[in-house]
Amino acid sequence: MNRHNIVLLLGQLICLLLMVGGILSDFERWSLFAVLGILAVLQVAQYFVYRKTLDDNYDQANIAITENSIAPIVDENIENKLGEMFVELEQTFSCERQVIGNEIDRTSGLLGEAVIGMSESFQNMKNISDRQHSLLAA
Repeated sequence: MNRHNIVLLLGQLICLLLMVGGILSDFERWSLFAVLGILAVLQVAQYFVYRKTLDDNYDQANIAITENSIAPIVDENIENKLGEMFVELEQTFSCERQVIGNEIDRTSGLLGEAVIGMSESFQNMKNISDRQHSLLAA
């Protein structure tokens, strides 16, 4: 942040403090409007400083990039880069397919074991229930 912005922000802060103080201590209405006008002028000044900073940065960027500094694009280089990129994408997708396949197989195995375990549990519960009925009947 440069000096101009700091000075403008301090001026705006002082104006806001004056307005709050004026509202709390019943200043004359014209003095509040004067402070509000000064605040508006400071806002406009800050906008112009900001625009000037942006324009300066844009001009410096344009000076840094000239037509002579831009390297010519070679079609072979682009094709080689695209080829390498597609090979890397293919390898990545292959690995992802393998990981997803392994996860599906693992999940299927876990579900199968869970179903078998639940079936055995229900069978054991039925056997226990049958034993209880036979003990109660005897």
